[in-house]
Amino acid sequence: QQLHFSRSFLDSITSSPPSMLTFARGRGDSMQPTLQDDDLVLIDRSLRSVREQDAIWALTIGDIAMIKRL
Repeated sequence: QQLHFSRSFLDSITSSPPSMLTFARGRGDSMQPTLQDDDLVLIDRSLRSVREQDAIWALTIGDIAMIKRL
């Protein structure tokens, strides 16, 4: 499924190109109350290393993907 957003909206939230943005649905309750089960999250795949502390990051370890506060 594709979701379409205006370029001005994307530019207001990120400087990354649209080709590096992915939507995913979270599963589980480990991020409550910040994220709820089945929330839709926008993932910026251009960020390849943790640059901020106490921020929410999507990461993969092998075939396992997760969204965590690091």
